[in-house]
Amino acid sequence: MKRLRKNQRGSTILESLVCIIVLGLLLVPFLQIFMWCMQFLYAEYASFFTARSLSLGYAYGVVNNHARVAAIGMSGNELTGKIHAGSSFQAKEQLAEKYMRHGDSTGINFEYWHPSSNQSPFLQIWKFSDGDKAHAGVTLYNSPMLIPALGKGFLLGEGVEPSSSVTLYNYANRYLQDLD
Repeated sequence: MKRLRKNQRGSTILESLVCIIVLGLLLVPFLQIFMWCMQFLYAEYASFFTARSLSLGYAYGVVNNHARVAAIGMSGNELTGKIHAGSSFQAKEQLAEKYMRHGDSTGINFEYWHPSSNQSPFLQIWKFSDGDKAHAGVTLYNSPMLIPALGKGFLLGEGVEPSSSVTLYNYANRYLQDLD
């Protein structure tokens, strides 16, 4: 290692270290905000997809399958090992299509669909129709955070729970009536 001259004290290294720490502290909140935005986006898409399926008259089981497939992006890791980090997009698409058609009998299961404890993230999907309206919504309870203390720093409590609800016209009520 080279010796420093008399007038050099190593302050550049210290300044660089301070800058790296400050930039790191700024980067983590931006990553968390991006993660929340993506979860809200997936919740919005899944609730719309659910309401659309309900308004078109699909059976409740099929509507639930459609909702889960639309919310795969915010459902955590796939637990059965059918999708892994090296899987191609086409393989993931085929599994989603298979789940949409056959439901839970496919064995495909995601981490937030069936929580392991009260503190685990849980994806809740609700849907109902009343007369001319089809209502649906998606909420991710106990949403995971990069740094849990970050929510308290932003005065958010334990975290943000991304949710969305959508109301559409119920076409099934109008066109799929029993003819006696």
